[in-house]
Amino acid sequence: MTWNGGREISVAEVQELASQLGIPHFQRGLVWGPDSISALLESLFYQTPCGSFVFWKTAEKTANGTHLLGNETKDISYFVVDGQQRIRSLYSVEQNEAVWESESADDASEPEQSDSPKAAKVWCINLTRVKGFRDILRPHGKEYSMFLFAVDPTKADKRSPIRTNILPLHQIEHHSSWDDLKYYHACMSWKTDRSVADAELAKQYLALRERVLGMKQESFFVSTIETNHVADVVALYNRINSGGKRVETEERAFAKLVALQPSTWPSLAETFAAVHQPDESSKAVRTVHRDDVLKRGRERSFGFKLFIRVFLQVCHHHFGYSLGKSTFSFDIAKKESFLHRLRDLTDAQAKSLWDETQEVLTLVSNLLRSPLCCDDFRFLPDTQNLMLVFQLLISYPRLRETKFHPIMATLILRLFLAQINGKTLAHAVADAADPDKNAFDVIPPLIEVADRQIGKELARGLEGASSIQDRYVLLLYWLVRRNGARDFSYLNVPESRCPTHSEVPIDAKAKPEKQHMVPFSRLVKALNDKDAQRGGTHPFNNIGNLTYISREMNSFETGLGDIMAPLLKEPIANRRAHLLWEDGADSVSAAAYRELLSTLADSDTPANEGKVYRAFNRFCEDRRARIGEAFRNWLDDMDRSACETLGLKSLAQLSGLAKAKDRVEPQRPKFVDTMRLPTSHIIRGLDLDNDVESVLIRLGSRGRKGFQFKSGVLRILLTKGSAVCLHASTDRLVLTMDNRMAPEHRAFISNFLGCVSPDSPLVGEGRVQLEAIEKLPALADVLVEMEEKICAGIDARKGGKIKRSRESGSQNRKWTEDEFLASVDAKDGTGKSTRKLVEDLLKFGRSFETGSDPFRSRSKEGSAIFGIGEIGLFTLYPEDLYIRVLRNIKKPGAPSSEAEWDVVIQNLNSCGLGTFGRRDLGHARIVEKRLKGITEDDVVRFKSFVSWFADSVKSRTAGL
Repeated sequence: MTWNGGREISVAEVQELASQLGIPHFQRGLVWGPDSISALLESLFYQTPCGSFVFWKTAEKTANGTHLLGNETKDISYFVVDGQQRIRSLYSVEQNEAVWESESADDASEPEQSDSPKAAKVWCINLTRVKGFRDILRPHGKEYSMFLFAVDPTKADKRSPIRTNILPLHQIEHHSSWDDLKYYHACMSWKTDRSVADAELAKQYLALRERVLGMKQESFFVSTIETNHVADVVALYNRINSGGKRVETEERAFAKLVALQPSTWPSLAETFAAVHQPDESSKAVRTVHRDDVLKRGRERSFGFKLFIRVFLQVCHHHFGYSLGKSTFSFDIAKKESFLHRLRDLTDAQAKSLWDETQEVLTLVSNLLRSPLCCDDFRFLPDTQNLMLVFQLLISYPRLRETKFHPIMATLILRLFLAQINGKTLAHAVADAADPDKNAFDVIPPLIEVADRQIGKELARGLEGASSIQDRYVLLLYWLVRRNGARDFSYLNVPESRCPTHSEVPIDAKAKPEKQHMVPFSRLVKALNDKDAQRGGTHPFNNIGNLTYISREMNSFETGLGDIMAPLLKEPIANRRAHLLWEDGADSVSAAAYRELLSTLADSDTPANEGKVYRAFNRFCEDRRARIGEAFRNWLDDMDRSACETLGLKSLAQLSGLAKAKDRVEPQRPKFVDTMRLPTSHIIRGLDLDNDVESVLIRLGSRGRKGFQFKSGVLRILLTKGSAVCLHASTDRLVLTMDNRMAPEHRAFISNFLGCVSPDSPLVGEGRVQLEAIEKLPALADVLVEMEEKICAGIDARKGGKIKRSRESGSQNRKWTEDEFLASVDAKDGTGKSTRKLVEDLLKFGRSFETGSDPFRSRSKEGSAIFGIGEIGLFTLYPEDLYIRVLRNIKKPGAPSSEAEWDVVIQNLNSCGLGTFGRRDLGHARIVEKRLKGITEDDVVRFKSFVSWFADSVKSRTAGL
């Protein structure tokens, strides 16, 4: 990797060079919006330094990226590693283009005050924010930014809030005197006499124009890196993007994925095309604009961020990584073990992961469009709720079959209506990823939880839905579309507004916008509420006062704008579709609306505030009740559809599908070897009857002692030391008992199972061939209580404890993982939770040194040692957890200063496992909690600390 000497480049040169620049595939999409661009322009105006650029020169241009501007007429000279946002923003200002796209369901201004969609916007300067103009002009517009992307004031609607005291930048560049801009004089708001103001403005304009022209001469420092190794540039990209607008987890993950698997970018583009262009030809896939695929949206955006998360969910499943039960975690892309395994995949294997990602994303997007009627994803409340749905579809591929689509759709609607908290949702996702469960072990409890939440919270949630971005306000779009709502009648629009359209259905083609049925501006004026904001939370924005109409109908030029439509004349069918009253006279909301219509019709006459408030509240309350009832009726209809396709009478029978012969079972991970495969998948691979499978899986979930699988036979240890074992294969189940067990214990076990007479030769031989296996889980519980007696009986017969190997248990020796886990189980007070905790830490520790055996050291009771390079991380003993982070203070990769060690100690103490200090440097220390006292939350915090420390070690080692 070679760095070339830097140089300076002016804004004008940047704008000219932009067409010869490219974007690497690992780069994030455009994330700057108008506010960020305005801040950049203000910095240039005041000659504030705006940072530097880093370019990448490589021989492999076609394979490594695409053109910055999407214009392929010129060859790429450099790829932009750092500076994409600023370069594209400067180019967009020069071209007067909006390179961003709002992810909100509304633009910055409320549609009631929006300009005509036909009016083009340009970059303007707000003169009230410029020194020299403040004393001449009234402060109209002072609350806005210094630079604005707005409609040219000479073409803007007279009622537009952003029209006064602004000048387009391109007009300033092309006109040398104030007199040349006479068409803009009428758009100024004067403090003093017009003639005096004009004379002063002419003088100030010259200074302003000089500074605006000077902005193009401001410069940036450019450094260039030359290399053909993508991984080096990815590492550089992730290091330098810590400032500015933060590079998010998904963007860092994407950069790493591109470096490891070059097919990542085309796979992502194909996924985007499949999800967002379902009706386009395959040719359209190749013409998808890069910004559409990679743009950073808000949390609810059905795009790049979500796609990467779902891909990582697919990887979690097929690489055998567990999901956290308390929070969503997508840090798998930071794990060296994952990155190595991903890199080792063939192109076909990597594509299979993206194919599955595309399949589940496409299915969910299609369910949202129909039957859930969300054809415009601006009205998707969030995507967090969908993580559970994606996990179900990943874990149980059969749920992707057509007959299960209705039940998945009704689950999606419930999740959005229920507002389940993040912790409960994360726990549900972990359950959906649990290989011990089948699909209908998981889905019925989820529906029950959601229904309870909806019953308790829906009415309260609707009452509190007083923001135009509230989840229920967004879901209202789905509901009015489901009802077949259309625009309100154009007979309600004054002829002076030149209505030119028919009443179109409310759908994505209509570019729907929210409409206050009782106009916001009328309420503000009537009630003198100067603090009310359309974009904030306010009773005027309550869902009871909102519906959806087309952009044309909402326009000031061709539609209602701020007119209060006489809905009493609206066709009954359309009123019903908008959740309004059906009869014209008797309805509470009809009477309230009629009262508001008469009270607010004359905007010049002061209104009776109390009368307006009471009528408005009655109107909203009645409509909220209609909305709540409509949501419940929709759920009932979807439930009936789901039951019909599944052959059920009601959803109460849904849990019965968990016992059906063709039940929906989890898919086996693709890239997990048999030794690390969850036992439930091994059991299912034996092709046993469902009842037998269920019993064996339940047996494994009840504090299991250990599993071994060899030559097609699964060996389940029911006690320590292999005293009692179950051997399962495709054609038989055999229970074996140590011949040294007391006869009464063998007889008790056979009697308990009720399968063989105590006098049978099989019992004497310690082998019982099982026919009835339903009692095995209960037997496992009994054996927990009998274990000490069984082992004591064997001890008496052989003069010592059960041997775990040929070597004496009292001497130092090497251990296997099964022996180590058996040693953990043998400790007093340990149980299922401790066993799972230890297994989790063993799996976690192996992710740092995949080729190293953690049981390489000899010990008396077993130990598992984990580290990275020469740096120790932690060691597990059967009862204790030792911290070895602080020990190797002079090894390569260790912190080199007291300040660095202080940060390590501070982060370690935040785990809550003990109190560490500088006195502990150079030593390994036991934590203050025994393994049996450590909680899942303790483990989550500890793993987070170890991952952070390991990453810092790698970073320092790489710099040596």
